[in-house]
Amino acid sequence: MFVITVDGDVQLYGTPARAETAIEGHDVRDGEYGGDLGGLFSVDGEILEFATTDGQVRDPVRIERTGRFERDALVARLTRLADRNRYEGDPDPRVVANQIFVSYWSLRRIRWPRWLDRRVNGDGPPRV
Repeated sequence: MFVITVDGDVQLYGTPARAETAIEGHDVRDGEYGGDLGGLFSVDGEILEFATTDGQVRDPVRIERTGRFERDALVARLTRLADRNRYEGDPDPRVVANQIFVSYWSLRRIRWPRWLDRRVNGDGPPRV
């Protein structure tokens, strides 16, 4: 799933559950993921939202599916990110997701023997 900040930065998580462990409630309450640039999207373009209790986002953060699909809005946000970073590539969400996973993979720090890293993390980045 794509998590896009109001600054247009994109974070990618394999599942909403992983995103829930990384996103802090105070950032959500401060509007870090809202507005015209921010948002939560599945790779297929479904809009996801933060669950609220009494109108407030609570810790731990919970993410819910809405059943509304806005693939064009996701592509527009990814295109803005590409323009900002002077990147020329396919704005298709699946292509972008795979490129981000490859980038994350190349930046990871291996903290144990390579054979153990392969066993824990596999031979390559996740793919969508």
